[in-house]
Amino acid sequence: MSMLICAAGVAVSPPATPDEKTAMGSTTKVWTLDVTAEALDQGKVHLSDLVTINKEEASHLPPESVMADTSNTPLEKGEVVKLADLIRGMMYPSGNNAAYAIADHVARAYYGPNADWHDFVDLMNTFAASH
Repeated sequence: MSMLICAAGVAVSPPATPDEKTAMGSTTKVWTLDVTAEALDQGKVHLSDLVTINKEEASHLPPESVMADTSNTPLEKGEVVKLADLIRGMMYPSGNNAAYAIADHVARAYYGPNADWHDFVDLMNTFAASH
């Protein structure tokens, strides 16, 4: 049995069936976790931050998605979720919409209230280039 613990110390619970083979989380989600851990280390965001889920995050699918098995964490528009819980939802069950909510939140911490996941992509690319 394995458990993922990010640099910020958030334990992501193992699946109920630990021996079941599943696809790994996407590289983008791993980078999102890395950048979020950096933001946590810098005090830009906190695990206790409350994140309000917007319409896009509640049911986000990539544009013209070709992935029939795209996974999402159950999120409702207007729901308020702790950042720590979004991290868990992003990593298992590999929730794409939780990743978008985290990206929006971290981008706003760096760039202000009008930032979104598009700005996070720039932040992630800068982070990747420096590591």
